Amino acid sequence: MIHRDIKPANIILCARGSTFDVAKVVDFGLVKQLGPVADEAAAGESNARSSGPDVSRAGYIVGTPLYLAPETMREPGSVDGRADLYALGAVAYFLLTGTVVFGGNCEMDACRHHVVTPPDPPSRRLRAQRPDATIPEDLERIVMQCLAKAPADRPASAKALHAALMACSVAGKWTDADAGGAATAFHAPKPPNSRVLDHDAATTEVSVTAKTIAIDVTHRM
Repeated sequence: MIHRDIKPANIILCARGSTFDVAKVVDFGLVKQLGPVADEAAAGESNARSSGPDVSRAGYIVGTPLYLAPETMREPGSVDGRADLYALGAVAYFLLTGTVVFGGNCEMDACRHHVVTPPDPPSRRLRAQRPDATIPEDLERIVMQCLAKAPADRPASAKALHAALMACSVAGKWTDADAGGAATAFHAPKPPNSRVLDHDAATTEVSVTAKTIAIDVTHRM
């Protein structure tokens, strides 16, 4: 299946017993099933969507513009799991730099950037804000691979991406003790005037909504 709406708001870090940083993906409202089960799922689809846009109808783009893979706009019928890996790369970019890969003046502007604009390497974006900050080259290489315009240039699967990340120089340096301490600090009372990162404003351009939307491209492109 394809999630089709991977973004920071849909990834929750949890504690499972004494294990911290257990990532849970939530909000499966836009999931698209692939393979033999897809026809059965379509036949038994709930009528709950009938009051809103048909997110599977031709001519519609569904998802969050800040995290949409290029093929979602170019060839929506060819979208597979590598679109989720693109979105995950965009999430990693945001975690590393505090900014989204592409913003824009409107939703369609952000979508256009995903299709035609090469992304800045996260290290370059980060240095513009913190000149002394660095990002490991092998980690940056994986993030940029996830953000490749062509699906064939991205990791072949989530399993392949996991293997690449586990081979990174930073793998294993974040310990359970680190995670536990971070979780405790996160839930502690915040001091007055503490700055919370505004996700929607974290872009070098005018902010685009971080909400899931359906765009009728037939009338807007």
